[in-house]
Amino acid sequence: MRQSDIPARIVVPFAQNASDNFKRNIPVTSTDDAAASWSIGFPSLTFTPTSAGGSPPDGRDFNGVLNATTALIRAHTAYGILPYDADFANAIGGYPNGATVFSNGTYWTSTRDNNSTTPGQSDAWVNLFAGFLSLNGGTLSGDLHIVDGRGVYTNYLLPQTPGMPIAVQGQLIQNNTPIASDRGNNVPTTYWVGARDDEVRADLQAKLDNEANIRSGADTALRDGINQANANANSRVSKSGDTMTGDLHIVPSNGLYTDHILPQTPNAPIAIQGQLNQNNTPLLSDNGNNVPTCWWVRALINQMLPMDQSKKMVFFQTGVIFDRAHVTFPSVFSSTPDIILVASIGDLDNDTSTYNWTASGCNVRTIDAPNGLNCSILAIGNK
Repeated sequence: MRQSDIPARIVVPFAQNASDNFKRNIPVTSTDDAAASWSIGFPSLTFTPTSAGGSPPDGRDFNGVLNATTALIRAHTAYGILPYDADFANAIGGYPNGATVFSNGTYWTSTRDNNSTTPGQSDAWVNLFAGFLSLNGGTLSGDLHIVDGRGVYTNYLLPQTPGMPIAVQGQLIQNNTPIASDRGNNVPTTYWVGARDDEVRADLQAKLDNEANIRSGADTALRDGINQANANANSRVSKSGDTMTGDLHIVPSNGLYTDHILPQTPNAPIAIQGQLNQNNTPLLSDNGNNVPTCWWVRALINQMLPMDQSKKMVFFQTGVIFDRAHVTFPSVFSSTPDIILVASIGDLDNDTSTYNWTASGCNVRTIDAPNGLNCSILAIGNK
């Protein structure tokens, strides 16, 4: 038979539009002695001459048989493989081994005879394509050998790790030597592609590792810079005002100050070095306000007791105190000071002196000052 011998498809089942008066559904069995059925066909009465009491075949039965037959032929022509039918399966005692049906979006093959189970719900059915890999991917359970007309692949298509792409290596020509193309068509085989892929992967990984190292170093440097900037900012005095917790040493390059630096809080220590008037002579007050500077005092002390890094100087105002009052240094020494100088403020005629020296303070004599005196004290000793 040739493909051209296929007859025209049945588009409309026989007697499809015939009314019930001219078409009868054929039953499996019938109690009518003259009616056709699927089990016996036309009964014996229809084969008996009418002169002997027989009955001719009913035209409605012919239309019913031909209608059912051609409708099924049309369905097979359209479907190819018919859908699973539970009623049909029960009527015939189950599908036979090897029968194929369509159900739930795929095709199923029966693995046993008299199969009345639903496809996909038992091992009595297998997916028709169970032995094939889907275009969406799948897992090979065995080795795959590829043989084509140009050569032989000696290795297998086996992924090295889950999720890795498959590679074919070892295409050979007739003398069993590897080739990197198909000998003229410039289509590289996977033998060369696989090797080149390894090189590209290694080079890319090296570049990624180098980039990661550079980025890590840059991040570390940036983080260190930010930390240092924050530390520097935290250690600076704010222009809007701040409180210093350590000593402040001011040494100008030209040795001149244009104004006084005065403590904002009573008894706060402060020292100004090198303040000069217009004649470049040291000032001992601020032009009449009787606030003594310590330029001259420091110069005198430095002549008597040279300062080094182990020494410190504490200069502060006491506020109003009375005779024999005990004052505490704003910053204690590590031992008894080497020298303590005291002078009254605003009343230079009063005699003042100190005694009972300790690392943290001393007592002050204010002779002939019943109303008390405001004094300035300068102490020098070990830090």
